[in-house]
Amino acid sequence: QARIYLQQAERKLNEAHVAQTEVIQNETRGKTYEPCLLFAHAQDTLMTINSEVNLTQNMIRLYRKLEK
Repeated sequence: QARIYLQQAERKLNEAHVAQTEVIQNETRGKTYEPCLLFAHAQDTLMTINSEVNLTQNMIRLYRKLEK
């Protein structure tokens, strides 16, 4: 079940990363946005969630090794 949840999380993280990258690329092309605290918070949250998914994947691998 954990593997299924992690796969879902990875798909959602990828979607969020694509959206974030689009905004950043738009700015490099000259499209400007008003400074937005919500977007900054979303970026921070995205990085945190990505780290937590990576940590969880490592913990699952460790537990599997310990079970053997």
